[in-house]
Amino acid sequence: MRNVQRAGAWLGTCAILASALVLAGCGTSGGSGFPREPRFEEVSSPVLLSHDERVITARGVVVCGHRPVLIAHSYPHRITLKWFNPDTNCDAEAIKGVMVSVSLSEPLGHRQLVQASNGRPIRHHKVAR
Repeated sequence: MRNVQRAGAWLGTCAILASALVLAGCGTSGGSGFPREPRFEEVSSPVLLSHDERVITARGVVVCGHRPVLIAHSYPHRITLKWFNPDTNCDAEAIKGVMVSVSLSEPLGHRQLVQASNGRPIRHHKVAR
């Protein structure tokens, strides 16, 4: 009888621990508990502009094991920037910072660097030779 009580207590403890793990996102059917990464993101930090104004470099983060892609679109009076996340099928945390560059076909010149989503200016620093 005593072994049955111990087994029942042990099973109850295991059930509580398993429930806690699932609620915390560690269970087999759960996930990590982090929201899925969006496909596109704003460029939230200042970027570097090469001395010839043709290469833009920004600090991004590796998500789901893939490097982000910095996308630039050229217009007569502005260059728009946004991040592209190549993998949104996982809900992992962004874990590693990386520097990512994109090349422009023409120098930035008088054009503004702006967010693709809302047109807000992006701060940038020109790198000296």
